[in-house]
Amino acid sequence: MYKLLIVDDEPDVVNGLCAYFEDFDELELDIYTAYSGYEALDILNDTRIDIILSDILMPGMTGLELLEKVRANWPHCCVIFLTGHDEFSYVYTAIRYEYVYYLLKTEGFHAIGKTLVKAAAQIENHLKMSELLKKSEEYMETALPFMQKDYLANLLNGDEDNAADRSRQFKELKIPLDWNRPVLLLLGRMTGLDGNLSSYERSRLIFAVQAVAEEYFPKGIHAFFLPIDRYLLLWIIQPGEEEEKSGELWQHIKNQTKSSAEVIQNICLDQLNLSISFILDCDKAAWEEVSQRYSSLKTLIHYHLGPESELLLMTRSPEMGLPQQDFIYGYRKLKSLETYLESLQRDEFLNTLLEIYENLKKTDNLSRNALLEVYYTVALTILGYINRYGLTEKISYHTGLDKLIRIEEHASWQDAMEYLIGLVNMIFDFREQDSRKYSVSSIDAIILYINEHLNEDLSLAKMADRFHFNSSYLSRLFKRETGINFQTYINEARLEKAKQLLKNTDMKIYEIANAIGCETPSYFTQFFKRNANISPMKYREIHLMRKSVKKTKQQ
Repeated sequence: MYKLLIVDDEPDVVNGLCAYFEDFDELELDIYTAYSGYEALDILNDTRIDIILSDILMPGMTGLELLEKVRANWPHCCVIFLTGHDEFSYVYTAIRYEYVYYLLKTEGFHAIGKTLVKAAAQIENHLKMSELLKKSEEYMETALPFMQKDYLANLLNGDEDNAADRSRQFKELKIPLDWNRPVLLLLGRMTGLDGNLSSYERSRLIFAVQAVAEEYFPKGIHAFFLPIDRYLLLWIIQPGEEEEKSGELWQHIKNQTKSSAEVIQNICLDQLNLSISFILDCDKAAWEEVSQRYSSLKTLIHYHLGPESELLLMTRSPEMGLPQQDFIYGYRKLKSLETYLESLQRDEFLNTLLEIYENLKKTDNLSRNALLEVYYTVALTILGYINRYGLTEKISYHTGLDKLIRIEEHASWQDAMEYLIGLVNMIFDFREQDSRKYSVSSIDAIILYINEHLNEDLSLAKMADRFHFNSSYLSRLFKRETGINFQTYINEARLEKAKQLLKNTDMKIYEIANAIGCETPSYFTQFFKRNANISPMKYREIHLMRKSVKKTKQQ
């Protein structure tokens, strides 16, 4: 959809163009009108306009003066000038700008329509121009470190990918690690930080630690630095391809990394007054194992840290000294359920829930406490959602909620899972029904407003703003719910009201024009004739004659 602003100091010209483009099939248009350059600027300040169709010679502010302001503030807005003057000076001043067209009013509606289509095509082409692509590449390059860290953080948190996806992502994001070779993880935790540190001061400390690590890590290895949160720092370590051919390489890298970590600890304490504890993984890990190994390291560093401020641990196994960790993988998946529920992603929620359940069944010697934790985590996620959206009464009418918080009510884990799935499907059904009802009720309210305010500005942008919609979405929603275009409905409603007033009242033509939002009698006449195939006066005469004949027969 394109937003078209028609500007001319002659109302008949504005109304004629407006009438023509209301029925323009080649483009979907949202039409605005202004009768001076100043009025046009007011509209431009409130609404993004794609194309301006303007007279050149207007009192107060000329079209060329309007163009200067448009170019200064809205450089990609296309301007089509219409004028009865063909002096070269006007043409030259107009066409020396990009996105500007010039037409004589005598060329007719068809020529104006063709130029409007051409302007719309230029707007579309602009989005594909190499300069824009170049600028987007520059933005991407700036954002690359953040995207790299975001992708790797998702991998650490259990997001699954296959080798092909990983290969593509590493290449696109220019991650300086080989997606097909193992890595070693070193996790650090900053301790003793002042709780009053600002975000800037904390970031400065983190980057200082990064700089120290880069200086003292062994040469010949890649160590990708990844700040995890306010306290945790991770290095993903990988040797160069040549170095990996050595048989003792990984043991050598572990020893060197441990020594480097000690140096980093000492420098950070002396120079930055910052204590850091480190834990180094027991062995290299394939990328498929990285998420679980990272989770173990994180639990280890929190578990062993206690009151110590400068631990340096090297694990002997991924679970060295850990308490029972029954279901690390599933816990990470559980966190995504609330996101899927809030964003109404039914399939993603159910697939993740089933995946968690299947992994529960595969986990050997899973404790009852772990099973209870998983169940109640899911149950509380669902219960919180039910409370937030006021669904308790609706759901209770169809099924009991007691089972949700009383696991003993279920005959088996299979029974519990089926109950959760059924409950979640019910929630999604209710929310989708509510969303549908909201859409329908909104359109009903808009239709009621239109019918009660036919004499007012009923432009798509005004209605979208009043009812809190994006204008393009409202256009699609209205068509979906009613089967006709937004502007078509307004025209039909105005036409019907005009017919009723012509048939049943003695109102003057100009009064009827005002009553249905036509600014001049001449525009009303054009509008009525175009939509009813008869002039308003002729329509009134015919119905007066019918009334007279009917009255005569009754006598």
